[in-house]
Amino acid sequence: MMYKRVIFLGVISWLLMALSCRDQSPEGPVTNVDLQFVATFGDQPLVMYDKYDYDDTTRVFFERFNFFISDVSLVAAGSQSETPLLEVDYISFDEVQSVAAAEAGVRVQLTKVPVGSYAMLRIGVGVPADLNVDADYSPTHPLGARKESHYWSGWGSYIFAKIEGKADTNGDDQYDDVAFSHHLGTNELYQNVELPVSLELVEGQDGVVKVVVDVRKLYVRADGMLNLVENPGTHTDSQLVVAKSIMDRFPFAMHIAP
Repeated sequence: MMYKRVIFLGVISWLLMALSCRDQSPEGPVTNVDLQFVATFGDQPLVMYDKYDYDDTTRVFFERFNFFISDVSLVAAGSQSETPLLEVDYISFDEVQSVAAAEAGVRVQLTKVPVGSYAMLRIGVGVPADLNVDADYSPTHPLGARKESHYWSGWGSYIFAKIEGKADTNGDDQYDDVAFSHHLGTNELYQNVELPVSLELVEGQDGVVKVVVDVRKLYVRADGMLNLVENPGTHTDSQLVVAKSIMDRFPFAMHIAP
């Protein structure tokens, strides 16, 4: 009986220690930080259904642009000390239908961020492998809330990003030549993005970090823009090469605005 009691007390102590570590708040002064995500097409705000010059012969409009972010952290200036901020969240520009809304962007508020100087923002684009599973996430969890629309059982993966729209390739202003639908996923397409930032967080003052994503840069290739006529979709295994070529561009398409 005594042996069982010792084991029971040991288990309880371990659980209390684990909960204490999980709920432990940062030591020292903290503040809030808003991550402001803004999408553009080149130097223009990205507005759904607005028309953009894709290349010399093609114009496009977008109907959908969304993606998951994960493992977000800030790296302290002058060191490699890393402060984790966010496990996973969902960024969507699907409802952006005015320039004002595009310029306002999508905001994610982070709380209890230690004050100090930071020199780099690290962002994962996609869902990390340990979370990229067919699990019963809570409906309030970003992955649970988007499981029906973004988990693809055929890939055994969440769709990390969706980019959809239509193109006019013959200049008749009808936008019925190509309907492109680029859904990007699977573990090998996950991207780690490191963005230099000059951020000084002060107690009592909320910080703002503006992350710009240039959708046009996702389609730039060494020989010009991705051919939308030849590559309208990314829904089969053979099209994963195209999907990877778009996802691989995220580190080049993102930057911190002053």
